[in-house]
Amino acid sequence: MDKWIQFIIHYKVKSFWITLFMVILTSLSMRPSSACLTTSSTPQAIINLELAFDQREALTIKELWINNDCSSILSFSRNGLEAAIVNIFLDFPFLVSYTCFFIVLIVITQKRTGSNEGISTLLIDAALLTGLLDVVENIMMMIFLKVYSIPSYTFAIPASIKFGLVIVLIMVIVLRLVRSLVRWKS
Repeated sequence: MDKWIQFIIHYKVKSFWITLFMVILTSLSMRPSSACLTTSSTPQAIINLELAFDQREALTIKELWINNDCSSILSFSRNGLEAAIVNIFLDFPFLVSYTCFFIVLIVITQKRTGSNEGISTLLIDAALLTGLLDVVENIMMMIFLKVYSIPSYTFAIPASIKFGLVIVLIMVIVLRLVRSLVRWKS
């Protein structure tokens, strides 16, 4: 991991743009399948299922998507359920890209001195945990959608923790950016 951090430190701009491009590219690849999941009952698409703690709600979403016609050729699916599976598969490259982007932003925004290296390490661990929780959530959702209707909390809990960590990481990165801009202006 130290090699990657040193690479990011030496190639900050390049690391930023490469990972930002990866996030944009992978997120755009998910758009066609995500569009098939957006309904009046699921306005947040796959996120509605990810955060469905109530089993009846999760089963209702699954049933809705089974019966939802998906006419987009780019979604590679006939109905919403197939689109959800495609969307989950496409989420794997996306979670790798956003995890890498978080790590790059954490390294770029750390102080030049080693005084907050421990905090940066903790934040990098949080970013890695976010990606791991997303993997668990995706696997559990695929099982729920394609194999067996396992309890929805098996994917809703990791999803909730993941979203909480994402919010914390964004807040810390923004605070670090503001702090560095204030110091730069002084």
